[in-house]
Amino acid sequence: RGNARNKSVWPDHETEKKASIKPSLNRIDVYIGNRLKKRRSFLGITQQDLAKSLKISFQQVQKYEKGSNRILPQRLVHLAFILG
Repeated sequence: RGNARNKSVWPDHETEKKASIKPSLNRIDVYIGNRLKKRRSFLGITQQDLAKSLKISFQQVQKYEKGSNRILPQRLVHLAFILG
């Protein structure tokens, strides 16, 4: 009975961790991110420099390159202009 009293309708920490795991990455986002990274590297542009041009953090550029964040169409156009 002591355990029943401590049980709550709220999820415990372990349940929250499991629920926050991201679903698998979208293949298209990963593909675009890989192409972005290859082009940026080919041109010798750092993530920091690209981030400054886009007025975002370099961490955001990392997420784009990994495919964990989707690049919005207007940002994709801006990237195309910067990277040629």
